[in-house]
Amino acid sequence: MLPSTVSIPKLISYSIFLATATLLVVGILSPYSHNILPVARLFDAIIIFIAAFTIYKIRISNIELLAIILISAYFIYYTLSSTLLGSAHILDVFQSSKFIVYIIIFIMLSKVPLMREREIKYLLFISLFAFFVKYAYSITLEFTDSMSRRPGVLTENNFELIYLAGLFFFVKDSLKIREHVLCLLILIAIMLMGGSRSAIASFMIASAIIYVKGNPVRMIAFIIPGMALFSAAYFIFESRGGFDLSTIDRFRFFNLFMNEMNNRNALNWIFGDSQLTPMMPYTCQMLSFYEKLFSFNYDSTCYSVILHSFLFRVIIDHGLFVYLMTIFISYYAIKKNTGDIYLSLGIVALVTVSGLSVSSFNSSIAAFMILLAITSEQKTQSTERYDTVDLTIE
Repeated sequence: MLPSTVSIPKLISYSIFLATATLLVVGILSPYSHNILPVARLFDAIIIFIAAFTIYKIRISNIELLAIILISAYFIYYTLSSTLLGSAHILDVFQSSKFIVYIIIFIMLSKVPLMREREIKYLLFISLFAFFVKYAYSITLEFTDSMSRRPGVLTENNFELIYLAGLFFFVKDSLKIREHVLCLLILIAIMLMGGSRSAIASFMIASAIIYVKGNPVRMIAFIIPGMALFSAAYFIFESRGGFDLSTIDRFRFFNLFMNEMNNRNALNWIFGDSQLTPMMPYTCQMLSFYEKLFSFNYDSTCYSVILHSFLFRVIIDHGLFVYLMTIFISYYAIKKNTGDIYLSLGIVALVTVSGLSVSSFNSSIAAFMILLAITSEQKTQSTERYDTVDLTIE
């Protein structure tokens, strides 16, 4: 009888480790920007590299195979409908739907052993060091105004702090007590230096899920450090404009999102549009200062990406059904590999809550973090059994 998982050459694991470490080092050495390298594209390349070199060594259940076929068919249909029947640029479609490719990869690679937990722990240590050094000197030395206010090692800290927190949550149980406490304190310090409200909120909610685990006693013990972090977050929120909703760009995005959806029926809310549809001219005009997010057709057209929030973007383009499907599949893939309900819920909550502000599951760095969680070798694996389709090549 063949094993339920197959070994992945160590060369792939080492390549991923070295590539990520290299991006972190380059980030430290980039004082005037987040990173001089195109990090988002490179993480996409890493994800494609992983999928390409493992696709013929996976074992998936019949239900998983059916899910892959249906999701792939939807992605192909949406792409062709948007480009051939509609007027959307292929890159606009991909920018809207990239997360669909990610979730297909999550289904395929979940529980395929890629990196050992120890290697991910070392990656956490390197990441914490890189983030702390870059954030500290960016704020202290003020090479540029933007980097002193919102430092970053890989990309905007709204995105990269989710990666860092997810990495910590995933390996925390393999850390010694002193390592755990030290890493947690450094992570909190980085969060506060970064000043990202969405990342702090996501981290607090995920921490409550993962540490409390539904236990009332743990909930009481969590209140004090939770309140301390909330107070620090409140101070940051006040320093960045207080609680005046009119000063919060995401509130403006919400109003524009509701204005877009006012003319759509219930089916549009549930299933989105059959093709990528431009935003109304009023929305594009109100957000004209985000010119880099306008269509690749280089005209006055803009699409849902301009609203930033993954929640808003997916509901407009694909509907609530696809949004909930994305959350469920991500949870399923992590749970299948780790067997830990609360860890799976916590990591998914971490990414989902960030999606109220940024691109969340559509971000390559968040997808990379989830991929590590679903492909690491665990000390204890889930004992669930599946009727499988063997895709291995002898």
